[in-house]
Amino acid sequence: MKNLGLIFDLDGTLIDSGPDLVTAVNLTLTELGLPPLASGDVSRYLGHGPGRLIRDVMGPGYEALAERAFPIFNRHYTEHLVEGTLVYDGVRAALDHWRMSAFMGVVTNKEQSWTDELLRQLELAKYFAPVLGYGALPEHKPAPGPLHACARKWGLPPRSCVMIGDSEVDIHAGRAAGMWTCGVTWGNRSAAQIEALDPDFVIHDPLDLIGLFDTVIATIEQA
Repeated sequence: MKNLGLIFDLDGTLIDSGPDLVTAVNLTLTELGLPPLASGDVSRYLGHGPGRLIRDVMGPGYEALAERAFPIFNRHYTEHLVEGTLVYDGVRAALDHWRMSAFMGVVTNKEQSWTDELLRQLELAKYFAPVLGYGALPEHKPAPGPLHACARKWGLPPRSCVMIGDSEVDIHAGRAAGMWTCGVTWGNRSAAQIEALDPDFVIHDPLDLIGLFDTVIATIEQA
């Protein structure tokens, strides 16, 4: 019987999609006659969904240009979706470990169609149900709605679930949902930034997921 639910963010947690996102952003900027950005200047804005990404990249005062930019970005990202994107080393081993003993889902602020296609092409779709991308529900992270939807599907209380992600959006969502929170440091935020969010757990390697949740399981079983 499965008594643990693991909810994963996508970008910066399961996959490194940075190269393709940077490509799409810079192709968009070039098409608009603007200079390209360094990879780090794009990555620091990831986690809030594509609309927010474009608005943040454009900066304050450029809202009208951001509205023009979004369909251009949409086209370029769709064309380059899985060219440089990779599954982080150790992720598949961790997912294989938990597949039979825990429910696993994905909650991301990436558009649903992109999320589904990435999971399909990277052969990760088989691990997760549900998969909730941006637009799947009225709420998105950091609101707790999608996380609660996972728990309901699994028939678990929130405190039997863990939100795992690489940004403040994930930790805030998990905390708002009343779930355990796990920050990962291999994604789009530094270890110091993750630790400053004070999640219940901090891990530095995907393989750490294999042994991490014994404490959670023991607590659940004692409840």
